[in-house]
Amino acid sequence: MTPTAVTAAKKRKQTHAELHHAATITINGASYTAAVILGKLEPVMKDDQTGWEKRQTLTAALLKTRLTTAPAKDALLVHNNVSFLIISVGGQNPTDIAWHLTAIRRAS
Repeated sequence: MTPTAVTAAKKRKQTHAELHHAATITINGASYTAAVILGKLEPVMKDDQTGWEKRQTLTAALLKTRLTTAPAKDALLVHNNVSFLIISVGGQNPTDIAWHLTAIRRAS
């Protein structure tokens, strides 16, 4: 597969994702349209093993044409007026067309 074909396939995949999972997210005060998948609020063991907490995961694919530099890990991401903490940033490959963000929120 040629690099051009790979890029075209990635663009088709992103277009399909945004068509079915489009949402607005805010990072550092700026709003962007991205493909967002919101996980369920689930009970998980706390990081320090002292009990349980409710945690929700958000996964977003944000085109690099909309945000040219990767957001910082530990940056605040807002979706539907709910704040999430970015825990992972993917998409650093030059052939990647989108930033792949994973964020979590903790609820009591």
